[in-house]
Amino acid sequence: MIHLTIGTYHTFGNMLPYMASYMNNFTDKSVKIEHLIWIPTFQGCFPFAMIIGGFLARRFGPRIAAGIGCYTMCASVFLSGWAIQHSYYAFLLTYGLMFGLGQGIAYVVAVSCVINWAPKMVGLGSGIVAAGFGISSSIFAPIQTRIINPHNVAPTSDGYFNDPELLSRVPGIFTTLSIVFFIMQCIGLVFICDPPTEFARRFLVHDCTSLIDMAWLSKRRSHWLASNGPPLLSSGWAQAKLGLTRVEQFGRYQYSKLSADDSDEQKNMVPDKLTDLEHSLKEEGNLTNSFPTPPNESVDSDELEIEKQARTFLIN
Repeated sequence: MIHLTIGTYHTFGNMLPYMASYMNNFTDKSVKIEHLIWIPTFQGCFPFAMIIGGFLARRFGPRIAAGIGCYTMCASVFLSGWAIQHSYYAFLLTYGLMFGLGQGIAYVVAVSCVINWAPKMVGLGSGIVAAGFGISSSIFAPIQTRIINPHNVAPTSDGYFNDPELLSRVPGIFTTLSIVFFIMQCIGLVFICDPPTEFARRFLVHDCTSLIDMAWLSKRRSHWLASNGPPLLSSGWAQAKLGLTRVEQFGRYQYSKLSADDSDEQKNMVPDKLTDLEHSLKEEGNLTNSFPTPPNESVDSDELEIEKQARTFLIN
């Protein structure tokens, strides 16, 4: 209900020729259609009003915050009926800036409430709410035309209306709409509230548990790769089947695949008979023989133990 009312922002194009014609005939002769284009520009402040709406919802609760936005918008529409008769700049302030502020505050609070109540259907819930904002113009634009121009009077060649009876209905449309908006928004505010604490806690615990499970699974995979990756790469099977060898570059050892461009020293580091891992173990009987040590490198006992465990795992 709230989004149906604040969605009348999109009916500005339908109201534009009527508002410009009234002001050109009764308020200020210099006001043209192009001057009223500033109204949606001022209404465009509603994204900044969303920040205010979020603060108000956290400070006073969603119902009070949404009520502030709704009543600000209703007041802006009601005051616009007076402003259009007296001042172009006052009309910009009421139907432009004031309307945009109320619209932004009410918009974000309504969406946040739907998300809180349906944390498992955020897309569907927010989509339904946004649909109300979009469909509003399809509902209220015909109503506005029916009230102001019931006989379908055509405008002049330059896009203005000169019918006095038609123009006399323009200020009253703002009063009528403000009353309709007020009733609809009061109905909507009845349903604006945060979910109970137990409801929110249940979903919070479930989400936290899922997050912990994902983190633990990722930790297990990372631990397996860190503990088993280097031994597997340095095993005789990897060197024989994949052509991998461990070479020293800039003081660090890396695993690389030999190519035609590699030096003879690197090629000599690859074992000749490692196609059969089990046969190699029985034949040589020494782990150090199947893992050639680069020049000036001492064999670390811990590293050999890890490699031995990895190779035993592969054989079994």
